[in-house]
Amino acid sequence: MPFVPHTDADISEMLKEIGVGKIEDLFDSIPEEIRMRELDDLPPAASEQEVLADISTLAEQNLPLAGEASFLGGGPMRMYRPAVIQEIIGRTEFITSYTPYQAEISQGLLQAIYEYQTMCSQLLGMEVANASAYDTGTACADALVVVRDNFRGKRRKVLVAGNLHPEIRDVMKTYNEGLELDLVDIPVTDNGRIDGEFLKSNVDKDVAGVFIQYPNRHGVIEDLSDSGLPKVIEAIHEAGSVAVAITNAIACSVLKSPGEVGFDIAVAEGQPLGLPIGFGGPHLGIFAVKGNFMRKIPGRISGKTVDVDGRTGYILTLQAREQHIRRERATSNICTSQALCALAASVYLAYYGKVGLPNLAKKIMGLVQQTKKGIAEKTKCEILHAGVPHFNEFAIKCPVTASEVNERLLEAGIIGGLVLERWGEPSEHMLLGFSDENTIEQIDLLVDVLAQL
Repeated sequence: MPFVPHTDADISEMLKEIGVGKIEDLFDSIPEEIRMRELDDLPPAASEQEVLADISTLAEQNLPLAGEASFLGGGPMRMYRPAVIQEIIGRTEFITSYTPYQAEISQGLLQAIYEYQTMCSQLLGMEVANASAYDTGTACADALVVVRDNFRGKRRKVLVAGNLHPEIRDVMKTYNEGLELDLVDIPVTDNGRIDGEFLKSNVDKDVAGVFIQYPNRHGVIEDLSDSGLPKVIEAIHEAGSVAVAITNAIACSVLKSPGEVGFDIAVAEGQPLGLPIGFGGPHLGIFAVKGNFMRKIPGRISGKTVDVDGRTGYILTLQAREQHIRRERATSNICTSQALCALAASVYLAYYGKVGLPNLAKKIMGLVQQTKKGIAEKTKCEILHAGVPHFNEFAIKCPVTASEVNERLLEAGIIGGLVLERWGEPSEHMLLGFSDENTIEQIDLLVDVLAQL
């Protein structure tokens, strides 16, 4: 249905009714110093036809790189999406479903959510998972709320890995404006991993929780051996603190899961599980916990039960939203259900299964290993943290700026890596990302271009 704006007569009548002379008067209560004055210089309104013409002109400036190789890291993974995913999530029963409060008409969707929760719990090694976090950043920030509420605000310090993805950290910082916790960085060693000894000696009775990411911002995998990260988790628990993992769902199929390592809460990004890269969204935040945190988990949980006739049924349960319980007890304000995204992830996980998903992860790690080998042997680029394993990303130091390198790569039909200068690192640093859509031929071309620098 097209948008029909208010007429001048409509606006005039409404303003008269509330006793205001013009629309601008409605904003008099906003202090002058915080107004967005840059919007005052917007061009005059244009017709639909004029706007479409301008958009077409802009679109013609795009480079024709439909089948290009992409090695852009630091964000969404550009994974292959089996056709069955779109076929199932495109069914009208799913795309027209509203938030499934009414269990009597939403059994299929609630069952799909239940199966999603089950697979996520198994993948992350946890006992309970929800189905309604927006992305990794908001799931991580919600975990911050859970950690605070676990101690009823009496513990105010939270230790956060210094190698956490900066954009996730920014979301946590925004949430913390209201939580007023003391976020303290855990130092990072030369190998790109957290300083476990610092963490062990700084976890005390004032620390509510510890947030650790693996693979981290540079794709580095923490030491998951019995003497590595599990020992760190033991120290966290000895202090009575909560351990939170930020991880990669596909990586968990081949690495020790957060539950195996000993974490209490695990969050992950579900976008690689069948969701396309759509200009910033939608994403899917996976949130899973050990059983003792079941009543604190944010978002929605689908529960399985039986009716009076003994038939299996599904219903939303244990909802920690302010809409369902007293606001002061809520650990979530999530209002939009991510059920369609969760359904896509369910289909993806069921499609690959317990054998296919680890094989997929191993393929990605193999591509990373081959690229690291080629760069080390044939180029002047330096692999950062070369002595530790990576999952789907790794960072390099180029002989020239990363921006210059990306220009060279683009000329060869390659979308290059993320320029890490945006994260406060040297301009020569670049983060390369890999997926199952990359090929050996693309990797060879990437290495050849880098060898010419």
